[in-house]
Amino acid sequence: MRLNNGVYEKRERAVADKLAARWRCEWAAMGPYSPMDVYFMRSRQLTAIAEIRTRNAAYSDQAVIWLSMSKWFHMSQCEMCLALPAFYVMAFIDGIYQARIGELPVHTARKVQGGRTDRTAPNDLAPAILVPAKWFKLVCDSSGVFEDAPEAEHEG
Repeated sequence: MRLNNGVYEKRERAVADKLAARWRCEWAAMGPYSPMDVYFMRSRQLTAIAEIRTRNAAYSDQAVIWLSMSKWFHMSQCEMCLALPAFYVMAFIDGIYQARIGELPVHTARKVQGGRTDRTAPNDLAPAILVPAKWFKLVCDSSGVFEDAPEAEHEG
């Protein structure tokens, strides 16, 4: 969870609530310094982990979705070493979509340097994987996620 930005944290929590209801489980935040946002569980047994991103845009307008290479590495390790499904979750104004990290054929995706260019923080630009949006599957609607004031969005 992005603890430094209340709008994103509120949206990510709303997405996690909707996923937990859909998957019939509970969720908890990973912690402020974790490379992933949340984990899901049933009877205190871990069932999945997820990185959640929200974009105040329509899924249908997306050709590619930026995935941090660092996030991909960490989530891949959870899939390979712990046998836990790892999901990259994108919430758009027209739905919540997911891609299972272990099922993404990233070897065929473009790899670029990407990120924010509207600031000068040294970690804003980093290696990224451009994942075709068509590789994401609709999970559920996104009602209730974007009930806050709109703000500027960015890639990455």
